[in-house]
Amino acid sequence: MGAESSPAAYSRGTEIATRPIRGMLRRVPDTDLAASFVLWLFGSFLAGGLVGLAVGRFTRFEVGLGAGLLVPGVASLVFAAAFAAEFLRFRDAPDRTTGRVVAVESRPIAPGSGVTSPVAILEYASKAGETLRVESRAASGLAVGETAVVLREPTGTRVGRPKELFGGALAALLFGTFPLSAAIFFFASAAADARERRGNARREAAPPSRLTTVATVVMLAGLFVPGFLDLDVLHAVLVGFGIVAVGLWMHVAEGVARGRDVRWCAGLGVLAANFSVWSAALWWLAPQASTW
Repeated sequence: MGAESSPAAYSRGTEIATRPIRGMLRRVPDTDLAASFVLWLFGSFLAGGLVGLAVGRFTRFEVGLGAGLLVPGVASLVFAAAFAAEFLRFRDAPDRTTGRVVAVESRPIAPGSGVTSPVAILEYASKAGETLRVESRAASGLAVGETAVVLREPTGTRVGRPKELFGGALAALLFGTFPLSAAIFFFASAAADARERRGNARREAAPPSRLTTVATVVMLAGLFVPGFLDLDVLHAVLVGFGIVAVGLWMHVAEGVARGRDVRWCAGLGVLAANFSVWSAALWWLAPQASTW
């Protein structure tokens, strides 16, 4: 395959911090990270359903639903961290080059297995001007004639496409933050129901305050203001999500301060958490779009 030696001093902190995640992912067949994510996602939803049924049978429906949603939420966030770590590695590596796919071959997904998966063969130029070949991971989706980044590390040569890693990080965040925050909502709802059954009456809804009006105006600004700014689509979405998140958190703070029902606060908190995570992810990843 022709791996080359390269500087070992880049992104050392990222490599160490993500070692447990990469160690966990090595337990699955050596497939492309995106393909592994799809397999783990479906498996986590199945496992979450079984966990939810078991927990709900011995507790309450809301608790079981929350426990079931925790499984795919946590699994997806682990992959979001893995996608982001890979993106940073391919972005920061000083010894990287571009390779072109010259062939796609079917290989067994495991030694002795009758199940095969396509593996792309790429050619790239070494520093000495030699033409070397490297294999992608299984199910990479690469076709003959396409290009990808070749990363030369002391542990071996790797192949990846930063644009796909960028999209993978966002997709994993979507499938992670929503189930996780929804699980928190169902746990809070179950706790509120238990409190009411113990004889504590539900609090009366507090009348809207001035902060409620301000928070609503802020949310509306998040929907319309980006359209009047000279921004590309990605940065416009970033700004819009960030403003809406601020408005939602203002509603949550107002609800907590005025003693609104915990289910109302938790429901808005779910939305606020998702808008916050997405705006933060876009803020972190958007500046890298020009470096692909």
